[in-house]
Amino acid sequence: MIRDHIAADRPLKQTVLLSRKRLAIGFIILILAASAVFFYPALQRWSRSELSVDVSRIRLGTAVKGDLVREIPVQGKAVAAFHPTVFSPSPGIVTVSTRAGEVVRKGQQLGIVDSPELESHLSQEKSELFSLSAELERKRIQSEQVPLLLKQNIDLLEVQLNAAKRAQQRAEKSRTLGILTAVEYEKSIDDVEILTHKLAFAKKKAQLEKRALTFEVKERRARLEQQRLV
Repeated sequence: MIRDHIAADRPLKQTVLLSRKRLAIGFIILILAASAVFFYPALQRWSRSELSVDVSRIRLGTAVKGDLVREIPVQGKAVAAFHPTVFSPSPGIVTVSTRAGEVVRKGQQLGIVDSPELESHLSQEKSELFSLSAELERKRIQSEQVPLLLKQNIDLLEVQLNAAKRAQQRAEKSRTLGILTAVEYEKSIDDVEILTHKLAFAKKKAQLEKRALTFEVKERRARLEQQRLV
């Protein structure tokens, strides 16, 4: 007779579909299979290779895709368009003296541009040219007058110096005769010496003035030529 159900019960083992150990083994097998598939071509080529070369003997480079440029010499002839366009550097009223398609010669006048702006600018430059021309002429006249005045001063100093020398000679005779004091005799000597220095300075100044005027005339002439080109 069964007193209770404990004697009749017994534990049952749980059914496990996949254990941890089996999962690990399956994952490892899967990795090995994928590695074999990936490295199989390389291993196959390596197994078939028969010759190996040291990498230091190989010259390596990077292949770049680009355009191949070559120079091709050709001979040709430039022909003007049937309807060429003529441009003017300044705005104005244009008077055309030729027609489109008409044969023209080199240097032939194609048209006239009447530009008030250019006419005004030309008048201003002409006025400046006239002013420079007048200034050059004044400088030429001055270059002729100044040397004359300097020469006149030199001639006057030469006359004064000769007069002072004669006065000094008379003073020497008077001193020899004892009728002239020492002060007056020394003054005559000083007058000769002073006039001598003045004459030398006047001659040097005349040379410098002549050189300066020559340079100024050349400078005015250069400015005039430049303005004429403008």
